[in-house]
Amino acid sequence: MAAPDWTNANGTNLWSDGLNWSTTPTKPQAGDTVTFTNTSVANCTVDEVTAEIASLTIGGTASGDYSGTITGSNKIQMTGNLLIEAGNTGTLDQNADIDIDGNLTATSSGTTVQLGSGTWRLGGSLSIRTIGTWTAETSTFIATGASKSWAANSLETFWNLTFQAGSSYSGAFARVGWRNDFVVDGNITLKGCTIRSGGTPTITVDGTLTATTAEDIGLVIPSTQTTLEIGGTGTFDATGFETTIGNNGNNNVVVTFAAGTALTFKGAFALSRTTFATSLTFANNTNNPDLAFCGDITQNITGGGTINWTKGSGNVVVNGTANQTIDLDFSGDIVEAFEVDKTAGDVTLSGPLDVVSFTGTSTGTGDFDPNGQTITTTGLCDWAAAFTFDGIGVDVMNGSDWQIGGNFTADGQDLAATVGWDLDVTGTAVASGAGDVDDCTAGGTEITATGWNDGGGNTNWNFGVAVAIMNQFQGSNVGADLFNGSLI
Repeated sequence: MAAPDWTNANGTNLWSDGLNWSTTPTKPQAGDTVTFTNTSVANCTVDEVTAEIASLTIGGTASGDYSGTITGSNKIQMTGNLLIEAGNTGTLDQNADIDIDGNLTATSSGTTVQLGSGTWRLGGSLSIRTIGTWTAETSTFIATGASKSWAANSLETFWNLTFQAGSSYSGAFARVGWRNDFVVDGNITLKGCTIRSGGTPTITVDGTLTATTAEDIGLVIPSTQTTLEIGGTGTFDATGFETTIGNNGNNNVVVTFAAGTALTFKGAFALSRTTFATSLTFANNTNNPDLAFCGDITQNITGGGTINWTKGSGNVVVNGTANQTIDLDFSGDIVEAFEVDKTAGDVTLSGPLDVVSFTGTSTGTGDFDPNGQTITTTGLCDWAAAFTFDGIGVDVMNGSDWQIGGNFTADGQDLAATVGWDLDVTGTAVASGAGDVDDCTAGGTEITATGWNDGGGNTNWNFGVAVAIMNQFQGSNVGADLFNGSLI
């Protein structure tokens, strides 16, 4: 293993010219540790695919400042690290692929790195927080390392960025800014996530994208963009914090979901439309995503404008284990089939709910509070036995209004109220089990509630009649409709 240093002694400015290296007449070979220092600050063109060198160091204060330009017209490959030292004032202009099996470290505010149109593959850690200029151009950057660190500011943007399956990155300064495609097939823990203008942004999560500070998964569309596509079957994990999807610009923005999307959002999920009187539209009707929410769902509209929801044929599931407050009120826009399926924690509505169907599968150790809101379905409403309302004796149903466009089924719920509430059913209406209901005006179909307790104040409920049947008559028939004997 040799240590060739760039000299450009032959004046050709070519990597392939062995006379331009301190190891003259031999150009860098596999396993060599290659350096660019102030031995020569002449420009260098990588005019061939390099051997798999051990490492590449671009010198600064420690080794001598290389202030020239390295133009990567061909692939550069190394089994170790790429280091740009502090104090460097040069340029790495990579127009082809580059493979870095080790770490990529750039610690100079005077350095320029241009990523070009090729693919960068990184097997180690990334540290570029103090770099001078980092230009994404149209490159693809693929991170493959396991249990590695990531240190970048969101201003150091990427065009296409992928965390490959099996990769895992985190760090105290783990921030990401991207312009075009952001793919998380592995696991990354971020301190910031920002869409930058310039591309057609998409984000696909088949692994786990984790936030460690408030509002860190910030999918806020910049003012020059009009679309965002979200996809994958993984998890946005902002537990304790928030995933924000927003439009703060002066264009109308459409958010779509890729085909096959089945995502879980942990932590709060916030929809934001601020500053300008424009719209943020969720167009779910093309690819019909399945979306599961484990935290609050909130909306923030300031400065005018609207948040719109175009339903698909997928499902929206509320299934967190902590208390959740849900706002899916889109001013009359209908949301997909809605399900509550929890093992713990309460669910409270903070606005009207207009959905295709309402399925109460389970509240676990928690319960459901309609909070005086109007719940409208175009189809069925089904409350399973494990779906309970807010505590026995609590006036949970007060003022709520259920407008059911299909069939209604309930199973043993306690529907306590001291103020009237409405339940209007278009289809069949059956309440089974041993439930209890107070102060309910049932419009449309009569509610058949045999076995339920009538707590009073109910209209259009049929609680049935208890009938005692004697099983045996002892005696004999002694004439027309005359019997001699007794019932036993």
